[in-house]
Amino acid sequence: MKWFKFYGQDWLTDVKIMRMGIEDRLCFLTLLCLASNDDRPGMIRGCDEETIIKLTHLYEDPMDDDNEVSRAGGCFKRFRDNKMITLDRYHNVIITNFTKRQEKNLSGYERVKKCREKKKGLEMANNPFSVITNDNDQ
Repeated sequence: MKWFKFYGQDWLTDVKIMRMGIEDRLCFLTLLCLASNDDRPGMIRGCDEETIIKLTHLYEDPMDDDNEVSRAGGCFKRFRDNKMITLDRYHNVIITNFTKRQEKNLSGYERVKKCREKKKGLEMANNPFSVITNDNDQ
């Protein structure tokens, strides 16, 4: 599974997250993990609520109608209502702003790498001797 940026401060202070029950938080975190693994980051293909609930390993007590699994039921609707996800007609879940949040606030390593690549590109553009020639051409 690929890594993804997780904003701990937002997780702790975002009003939408704070209003969620623990079951919904686990389901949403599971969605984030799956969304980082697709070749189109932010999308979970052919996903359904039941599968997400199972992946969270919530406890289902058959003797209790108000168990963790039953409380998690309907989480997709709650996520849609809070504009956290969208569902397309192919049963794909798209996490709202997932890609955008992965691109901003680069880590120190990412900033240095980006800066070095930019600097290298400028040096090559400004260096008249950087033109690649074929020595075999006479």
